[in-house]
Amino acid sequence: MIQRAIKKILQDRIPDLEWTVDYRTAQSEFGVVYYEGGYPPDRSDMKSHLMNYQVEIRSQSFDKAANRAFDTYKAIHGIENRALEVPILEDGRLIRTDKHFIQYIYAESPPIRVGVENDIMIYTINFLALILPYCE
Repeated sequence: MIQRAIKKILQDRIPDLEWTVDYRTAQSEFGVVYYEGGYPPDRSDMKSHLMNYQVEIRSQSFDKAANRAFDTYKAIHGIENRALEVPILEDGRLIRTDKHFIQYIYAESPPIRVGVENDIMIYTINFLALILPYCE
């Protein structure tokens, strides 16, 4: 739902990584924003969605991986009361832009060091977001 908007925030704040949504395009020096499902939709008039997102950071530099993981944590954790525009793409083409009101995005923990795979350090950060329909 808002993973492309999260990616945009991270691209602007951490430009030295290659950023993607829901898939990897490189072996190292990248960040990926994954949609991880969420809770059942709200049945009240509010129509809120409680969604989970995960950001994965990989780098050959162990220090860089840790630093970018904490940079990601600081950039996203604590976003509150903000409208986000989300580009909706099909086959790489923009078909529309949706707008959502973000009540909050909170990290579920500090960055987690997953470990080393093929000499590449991996960190993940899990976020919980309460998203409401945008009302003008």
